[in-house]
Amino acid sequence: SNEAGGFVLWIEEVYIRQDFQGQGLGSYFINYILTEYQNKVRRIRLEVEPENIGAKGLYERLGFRTLVYEPYYIDYAFPEL
Repeated sequence: SNEAGGFVLWIEEVYIRQDFQGQGLGSYFINYILTEYQNKVRRIRLEVEPENIGAKGLYERLGFRTLVYEPYYIDYAFPEL
């Protein structure tokens, strides 16, 4: 990716069930990724819903910062099969 001047690792679709939140699983997972890819990628990127205060706090504590940009997209319907 040219956005960061090298490879970007995207973390997508990670969810910790509510019963298991607050037990350090998210921190453990993210720290594992940070350690494993530290010298292999230029950037690690993820997205979080604005109302997910817990996840935002976790990512900020682990050193993640926000990117300021306006994403655009277009959705297409899948054809009937």
